[in-house]
Amino acid sequence: MCALKSIRDLCRSGMGCVDRGDYLGGRFLLRQALRQAQALASPVLEAKILNSLGVACLLEGSSRDAAGYFARALERVESRAGKGNKLYAVIEGNLRRAETGDEDPAGPGPDGEKAWNRDDLTVF
Repeated sequence: MCALKSIRDLCRSGMGCVDRGDYLGGRFLLRQALRQAQALASPVLEAKILNSLGVACLLEGSSRDAAGYFARALERVESRAGKGNKLYAVIEGNLRRAETGDEDPAGPGPDGEKAWNRDDLTVF
């Protein structure tokens, strides 16, 4: 199987777990994807996966862990693509959310549920 396809499949499966509330399983699959991306020496791909790991932590309520993943992701993007790009902007916004504890930037929806979902935070 092509390495990029394997990474994509692991990321999709991992975020699928997160969507179902299986944060432990999701983070496990995303860490596998990250190891494969590191073997390819692709900082931008690593940054996208680190961002997804941060999103999983943020949605789980682990803002401190999320901030760590987002900070690492920003380092990877900046090293390869600089700061003036959409990927950097999305991750930087996620880091701000994690640092401020703003788990739902839009506030609760009319039914008291989160008004945003992980698609607001991810870049895949």
